[in-house]
Amino acid sequence: MFFVHYSNVIDNTNWHAQMHKDLYLTLDWNSPHVAMSEVFLKDPSNKFKIDKEFSMKQYYVLKESFVDLFLNQGFQVHKYLTPRRLILLFRKVRHQEFFQTICWEGALGYGPMSDIKRNFIETDLNWLIEKTTSMENFVSSQELSLNAMGMYCTDPSAAERKAKSASDILGHIH
Repeated sequence: MFFVHYSNVIDNTNWHAQMHKDLYLTLDWNSPHVAMSEVFLKDPSNKFKIDKEFSMKQYYVLKESFVDLFLNQGFQVHKYLTPRRLILLFRKVRHQEFFQTICWEGALGYGPMSDIKRNFIETDLNWLIEKTTSMENFVSSQELSLNAMGMYCTDPSAAERKAKSASDILGHIH
């Protein structure tokens, strides 16, 4: 294996950088079991956490099998999911056949060359959610922003449940 034995690493900065490097490698290999056995389990102090910077770089390539692993390692979706990031994720999923054909063109009535607008969350996304679940105004850009900054409209656990639900919508479309 290419992984460093973390007990031999003295400098905390090098240790953290090596953990990130090894985790990127497991993502490239699409091997969550290797991430768990060769990265996370090699951290006896359990100090290594998935941070926002790492997640921003990798969220687009996350394989479904890594999502549970990251959540189990303490990654909090509500601290990551800002309105801008949610729109970026939908821009990526927009090119998937189901979303493009059924949601984008069929339900929302946009043409194939139309792009996701700035007010997508408040208008189109909430409309899709309401039509499929009967929940009105489920996602709020302002609430997403406040939650990501740690300024909660309700409480952190409610913010996390709602952020996971919003990201689950992407998972079902993807």
